[in-house]
Amino acid sequence: MMPPISCKSLFDTWVENRKDLRFDAMFDFVLQQVAKLPPTDTSVQSIKATVGNFSQIVYKKWEKVARHREQFLNYYSTWLQENIKFSEDVFEAQPCTAMQESASNMPGRPNKPFSACGLLKLKGLLDSVSQEELSMATEMTLRTGKEIQQLLLKNFVLHPQKEARKSLYQKPEFLSTDEALAVIVDTNLSPNDYKCIRQWVKDINCKCFQPYYKVKESKLLCYTPGIVITENSAEIALQSLIDHTVTRLCHVQHVLETQHLLETKPLNIIIKWGCEGAVQSKYKQNFCEDNLIDRSLFSSSMAPLQMYSGTEEFKTILWQNPAPSSTTLYRPIKFLFAKESVKLITTEVGELGNKLQHLCLQK
Repeated sequence: MMPPISCKSLFDTWVENRKDLRFDAMFDFVLQQVAKLPPTDTSVQSIKATVGNFSQIVYKKWEKVARHREQFLNYYSTWLQENIKFSEDVFEAQPCTAMQESASNMPGRPNKPFSACGLLKLKGLLDSVSQEELSMATEMTLRTGKEIQQLLLKNFVLHPQKEARKSLYQKPEFLSTDEALAVIVDTNLSPNDYKCIRQWVKDINCKCFQPYYKVKESKLLCYTPGIVITENSAEIALQSLIDHTVTRLCHVQHVLETQHLLETKPLNIIIKWGCEGAVQSKYKQNFCEDNLIDRSLFSSSMAPLQMYSGTEEFKTILWQNPAPSSTTLYRPIKFLFAKESVKLITTEVGELGNKLQHLCLQK
């Protein structure tokens, strides 16, 4: 007969253990209460289901009282005095048949359990039972198991080769150098920080980060060629900047590989640009010319907004700027140490507009 177990006793076990240990603690508590009864596989599964359902009920009630134990005991005092209801098949005793009793009294060498027989009994089993029967028995046994068992079974059925069975335990792949560089930029990591994180991950046998020297090589590919630097300014050729931007977007986003673009299908990109002046602190920068000063900075920049193939009416978007107003994806065209004025804005906008008209848009 199943001994009574109150909700209060099981709740005390639930609340005294950590979240990841509660289920095992309650299950062990129930088994200790019924230690004198011989459990079966069916009864064990029923106990696990009852304990899991009880844990969910307690969690919902626990949240309603804001996780306050005294309020929980007062508010649910009637419910805590009740006994937990288990299913009828829990801890049904296994009857000993007359054949089993007679077999135990038979003279001769007694039968050993399978675990004590070693490989000899297993060899006899393999010789007497076909492979199809063993596979079916394994499937029926694992069908009532957990998710990992079902996953193993599916893998064995689809990939019977020994090498394919190892696919569940493959180590994680490396991040590409571009992905590793994106992690550094997004989290503002220094080279030393990246190396430390890579070593920590490597120590737990998870080699997913590329060496920094490879990431540095990928970083150099992000530099646009054609940069002209003078004493008070720096400028990138507009044609070179746009070509490099489109090339890097296609490479990093795998645009051409995923979309299978044809040579006759045009590739278009929408870009916005502008200029702005700013005032900053004066640095101890020496200039050859006396009239130069680094207190004011005037810059021109551009940002890609969208890349698509086809025409404007029937276009396929290949890449979309996730944050058009963020400075993360802005690319500088030119900056110089000069104070913002109407004359300077007119001059710079006119020069940039002239360069836009002479762009080579087809390659």
